[in-house]
Amino acid sequence: MNKRYTFNINMPYAKCQELYNVDIKYIVVEDLNGKRIQLLKKHILRFLSPSGIHGVFTLEVDQNNSFKSIEKNA
Repeated sequence: MNKRYTFNINMPYAKCQELYNVDIKYIVVEDLNGKRIQLLKKHILRFLSPSGIHGVFTLEVDQNNSFKSIEKNA
């Protein structure tokens, strides 16, 4: 059974640029229940806009905690 985690990101564009300049593979977020989640930065960078990455997101993983999907909530 898949698990879902919902979290907020409020990262200005300048901070997002640091992700490209540094050898960072993962970012760590905290879901709405306080659980810390590590995910590959490539999964979140697709949401980059001129203002940065902002919004509420839902991550879905399988029973082995392998990435399935991530979506930005409306």
